[in-house]
Parts: sequence; structure tokens; C-alpha cells
Amino acid sequence: MYHGLFYPAQVPFQMQQKLAAADTNIVAQKSVFPILGFIPDSPRFKGKKPVPWVKRYVSVGGYIAGMSASLEGETLQERFRVEVDHLAFLGTYTPLASTPAGSSSTAAASSSAGSSNKKARFS
Repeated sequence: MYHGLFYPAQVPFQMQQKLAAADTNIVAQKSVFPILGFIPDSPRFKGKKPVPWVKRYVSVGGYIAGMSASLEGETLQERFRVEVDHLAFLGTYTPLASTPAGSSSTAAASSSAGSSNKKARFS
């Protein structure tokens, strides 16, 4: 059985606390859904079990099997234990730079109400 940590693609809580202390305009928030995912031995994953990469988006489906708690430093970290039934790799988030003000694509984008000249892609 494979055991690994799956984290949401967010800034770690400790870093958020430090940022919030430095800037009063930033509000610290905990991770939305921290989990400890495990992939059971099953016919679906006979050959090689899928392993997510660091800083990559994944979609995980499965059953919540319980809670895990561990002491990291002076903080108690609680995570849901999830028995992974489905795992899809979605790639990485890559923000694109804004287009120059004089380009034709910017003029077309600015003509529609509410449009922004910033774009993003997943690769």
C-alpha cells in the first residue's frame, strides 16, 4: 500500500501566518482540505500505483477513512485519511504575462465589457 501526502495547491499555513504578520492587508487562512491519501492494493492499480508530483494539480476521488493528527513543531496538524479510488493529473498552473498595451489582441479584449488582458494556462 502506498502512503503519501497530498496537499492543496496553496501557501502553507505557517507561511500565511508570517505573511499576515508582515502585512495587515493579508488574512491568514488554513488549507482548504488537507488530506493523507493512500492508494489501496487493488486490480485497478496492479502494475504501478500513481504518484503525484510536487507542485502539480491533481483531482482525487475516494472515501474518507478517518482522521490523522501529527505534531509538527508546536502545531497539531490534522488531516483527513482518504482511500484514493480515482486520481487524475491536471498539470501545473502557468500564468501568462500581460500583453503589451499596443497589441491588437489587447484592443480586442478591452472592447468587450469586463474583460482582462491577463490570461492563464495549464500545461
